[in-house]
Amino acid sequence: MIVILRILTTFLLVAVSNKVHGLNFVAEQNKTTMAFTGSNQTFTWKLSLTEQEKKSEELKVQFGRWNKIYDSPVNGPYLITFVRGPSGKGNVTRSQEPITKRLNWVGNLARDYIVAFQLFNAKRHDSGNYGIRFRVDQSPFPETIYSWFTLSVQDPPPLPTKLPEPQNTTLKVNEGGKLNITCRSRMETNSSVLWIRDSIPVKTGGSKFLYIRSVNRSQAGNYVCVSISPNGNRTSPITTVDVLYAPRIHTPN
Repeated sequence: MIVILRILTTFLLVAVSNKVHGLNFVAEQNKTTMAFTGSNQTFTWKLSLTEQEKKSEELKVQFGRWNKIYDSPVNGPYLITFVRGPSGKGNVTRSQEPITKRLNWVGNLARDYIVAFQLFNAKRHDSGNYGIRFRVDQSPFPETIYSWFTLSVQDPPPLPTKLPEPQNTTLKVNEGGKLNITCRSRMETNSSVLWIRDSIPVKTGGSKFLYIRSVNRSQAGNYVCVSISPNGNRTSPITTVDVLYAPRIHTPN
């Protein structure tokens, strides 16, 4: 009889504990996290806790390497551990691994219940699987949850050695309006500029701008500029000028 009562008591305690238990992740770090070498990365999780769990004697979060095969933390000390005591204050401890010199706790377990660790100056050998272990130390049953992610650190793409060539463009302007085209070929400061419309030269000079104060429909067409210098000539892409005008209505006499 006593054994049965103990079993029932244990069952009720578990049921009540599960009923009031709310520990879980509201948001987790992306399972695959990409980073460039030299960048700073922040890994974050948001927690949901009951009021009882928030008042626990101790909240502990540990960050370390993760074994995906066994879906568990790698054996050995965690990289960094944060513990919040009953007073709300916390302390951080680190392992001896070199990466911990670039790892900081930046979370908040006193009000927002956000777990966050920041990694400075990411390096390629930082790539790997990481996870956290979050523990609520409460009576009668402590609670623990886990979450993991994969970090991939890569070198940033090289800067282009050659700027992309400008593309052809269309410019619309109302008849009677101002037309201003900028020569888009790469020029030296002492080069001359030849402006051509529909294969006919229209202007030569040192300015890279073609300005027409009052454009008319006869000045529509395809414009290109040629940059002329002792080191060679460069021809720009085409700028198509489309002159818009109001239709005229002819009435019979």
